[in-house]
Amino acid sequence: MYRFIRNMPTCSESENPKFRWQKSDPRNGVDINIWKQNVEEISCSTSLTCKMACPGVYKPNPEEGTGKCYTYDVLTAICIEIGHVVDVENAEERWEYRGGCFENDSPVLMERATPGKQYEFDYIPIEVRADDDPYTAISKTGSFESGRDLTYFAWLGFLLFDFTLIGGLVFVLSFLALQKTSQR
Repeated sequence: MYRFIRNMPTCSESENPKFRWQKSDPRNGVDINIWKQNVEEISCSTSLTCKMACPGVYKPNPEEGTGKCYTYDVLTAICIEIGHVVDVENAEERWEYRGGCFENDSPVLMERATPGKQYEFDYIPIEVRADDDPYTAISKTGSFESGRDLTYFAWLGFLLFDFTLIGGLVFVLSFLALQKTSQR
């Protein structure tokens, strides 16, 4: 079933005059790149130490001891977050774009590429999640905070475990005592 999602951002390529965009083509959507280049200036004592300090590809400058380290991130997953909105006044319900599911509201999850390795993009998971989904809270922050102190459940668990141990010990001792009395 197809649902129209409102408040989608404008595609950056649709505003770029270098790209041919048909009049009938939609201009809203999420910008997704399959790779991203990172450039970092490195200064070290020798070219060898710079190569060792660079986790990617090192390109030295003509000046000794400086250069650029190029690393690349590749796409591993796509996830957008949408919210369900009920408009009572207009008697309608709709879905609205809320951002990406990952850190900094990013719709893409990237990982550092290894130099020399060939990447195939034949399987990229694409997810659409509701804004009240606990998964999105975990994937954005790395932890889930419910806003409640749940330590009393831990204490209750310890208490029940202790009662189970004591009950089991009493049962085993009673069984051994009955067995001993029946053998006499």
